[in-house]
Amino acid sequence: MSESSHLSTSERIEIVKWYTMYQNGGEVARQFQQCYDRTPATRKNILNLVRKFDETGSVEDESRSVSTDENKERLRAAFEESPATSLRRASLDLILFKSSLQRIMKELGLKPYRP
Repeated sequence: MSESSHLSTSERIEIVKWYTMYQNGGEVARQFQQCYDRTPATRKNILNLVRKFDETGSVEDESRSVSTDENKERLRAAFEESPATSLRRASLDLILFKSSLQRIMKELGLKPYRP
């Protein structure tokens, strides 16, 4: 698990501000230690956070949900086309973990094929 996941949004914002001021991950870590009186993120995580902010304009983590509308539609279409597809085969075809596939099927009210 990355260190940045333990940081609050306000701490992440402060890190980005400090980095724009100092342009040095080590100095940012020292500032963090002084301000919050706890172990700072590593320089690598600080640089990753700043890079993410530069690329996305946000310090928030991206959603990890696989239960998106696109995946739901792909799954529904696959089972409408071939309802006798096994979970294992559908998992391979749709490039989704079997557990994710089961969860989405439950949300859609679909039942797995059992010969």
